[in-house]
Amino acid sequence: PATLAAAGDVVEAAPPQLPVVTGPAPPAPGHPGGAPQQAAGVPQVSPGHAQPAAVRNGVAVPAAAAEAPAATLFRVPDFVASADPRVEAYVRGLLQELSSTRGQDQESPARLASSSSEAEAIEMCLTVTTMQASRVGPVIDALREFRSSREVVAAACGALETLAFQPSNRALLLAEEGVGAICQALRGHVESASVAVKACGALWNLTFEEDGVTAAVDAAAVEAVTAAMRQHSLLADVQAAGVAIFANIAVVAERRWSLIEADVHNLVLRAMEDFPQSEEVAVQGCRALFLLSFDGKCKPLATQAAERASLLAAECGGSAAGWGEDLREVLVS
Repeated sequence: PATLAAAGDVVEAAPPQLPVVTGPAPPAPGHPGGAPQQAAGVPQVSPGHAQPAAVRNGVAVPAAAAEAPAATLFRVPDFVASADPRVEAYVRGLLQELSSTRGQDQESPARLASSSSEAEAIEMCLTVTTMQASRVGPVIDALREFRSSREVVAAACGALETLAFQPSNRALLLAEEGVGAICQALRGHVESASVAVKACGALWNLTFEEDGVTAAVDAAAVEAVTAAMRQHSLLADVQAAGVAIFANIAVVAERRWSLIEADVHNLVLRAMEDFPQSEEVAVQGCRALFLLSFDGKCKPLATQAAERASLLAAECGGSAAGWGEDLREVLVS
């Protein structure tokens, strides 16, 4: 996936890079090398996070994004721009980092013919690359046509994860109702580790779009993902992808309460407790709990899990420690 996070050519086998994360506005002393000097009102970068190379439009920009022309940057969606400035800054940092994926010509989205056999479908899915827009439709067709085949489903979900690195492909996937097909496949093969990893990875990428969040919620993705996380509690990849999906959904304020109702806050904490040394699980867990704790309605129920998660993040170290500090700050704000 892109890891708000499923990032030129994107490395297709791994989640996109984490954005530079901006925390609450008060400056945090003790940053390595001293806190960066930023314009008034610009959130400070917490310890453990990558240092910004520049400030663009009042937002700390990752080094890769700072080098990209402003015209190549993604537009911050209206639903994010209307949110709290800290949330907007966080999302903007991610979008600017993802802008580095632009720069290659996208293949024509003209639809290719669908596969006629399981073997053909698997071969087609395993050879998909990020820029092959023409494969979106056939891969979704294969996912539906051969939904009883675990091998085809795993290969198709992996192909959709790869294709969903590209923003224009995400639009095609949503138009083809790919989110619903992925959720159905995940429910049908929840016992399969390979399907769980790939399906959650694909949903991670697709929920970077507001329409993707809507499609995911409508397709009962939260329930499908929580079931997969419980089934594969010993797989860090499934846990990290799951909590990242929840964090992406939580960016949309109207969707946060549904996550609380699904007990996502406690599921996130469990993932962090089960993988205390996994920086990725810790970072994604803190992201999800940060957004839930930021919401006045959700905060009282998320606080206990968030407090424990902030301590686990500090013990984990690395970039997770910075996220833990951000989480503690939002809990006392």
